[in-house]
Parts: sequence; structure tokens; C-alpha cells
Amino acid sequence: MRRRGVQSQGENRCLRRLSERACVDMGFMSSLMGGGKQDDIVSELRGIIFKDPASDPDDLWNGWQTADEYLSGNVRGKLARAEKAAEAHPQYRINVDSLREVQPKELTATEIEVKLGTTWIPQEDYSDFLRDLLDVPEAYRDDFNIRYLDSLNEYRLDGNSGLSVR
Repeated sequence: MRRRGVQSQGENRCLRRLSERACVDMGFMSSLMGGGKQDDIVSELRGIIFKDPASDPDDLWNGWQTADEYLSGNVRGKLARAEKAAEAHPQYRINVDSLREVQPKELTATEIEVKLGTTWIPQEDYSDFLRDLLDVPEAYRDDFNIRYLDSLNEYRLDGNSGLSVR
């Protein structure tokens, strides 16, 4: 992988122009680099651009992403796809190596803090938590639900079970 901060003139030209296109356009890159062959462009930009394994591996002009785009987001899922693709297509080894370098540290359960009311937690999980916390009898569990009211940005307890909390 190319060392960060060390860039050729071709890389500098290409990186400056990426903002104009908002994507890796190999035809445009080729024109910036004097009409060079695609293999030469890929070689010079190795580690700066990445071929997405979800794209056609035989299509050398499409399916490229910048390092910033490719090495961010769901990098665990991307690594799994790159490893599978590298088995059949060795050109994806650089993807695997680069993605391994940016894998986030695995967290233990004690390192994860979640505030009650966080909206990315499924409503059913809140309902299950409260049923268990309050030891709701099995006969009433289906009547005891938490739902999120988006318009009010709050959670409400639904149910007409006649339960009383002591």
C-alpha cells in the first residue's frame, strides 16, 4: 500500500479533479494523465483508489472508489466481501490488506454505553426489557408494549391489561 502523504504528480492532478466529478472516472483520469493505459493509472493510484468487489472485476473502467469512500462505513462487511472476491480475483488483495488496517477495535459489552430512549434500538427491545424488569406475567406480556411517537419524540407505554406496579 502507498504511504500516506507521498503522492506523484499524477496522483495530485487526479485527487484535485476528483472533487469535480465526485467519483473516480477512469476515462477522465486517463485524460489527466496524458491518455495513459488503465493499468498504468491503477498502478500509479494504488492505495488511493479501490475497485469495489461488488462491481464487475473484468470491467477495468468502472466500479472504482476513492480510499476515503472505500475505507469508511461498514468496513467489516466490506472486508468480508473483499476476502471472498480475492479468492477468485487476486487484484482484490490490496482491498483486503487496506481494509484490515482500518478495522475498528472489537468492543466488549462493558465498553458499550446506551442511554435509555435511544431511537436506534428497536421498540420491541424496550418492550422486552420493561416486561423483564417489571416481571410482567406471561398472560399479560402481549398487552404490554412500548412504542415511539416520532411526532412527540417520546416513548409511550401501550396496554390495557389492568396491571398495577407495586
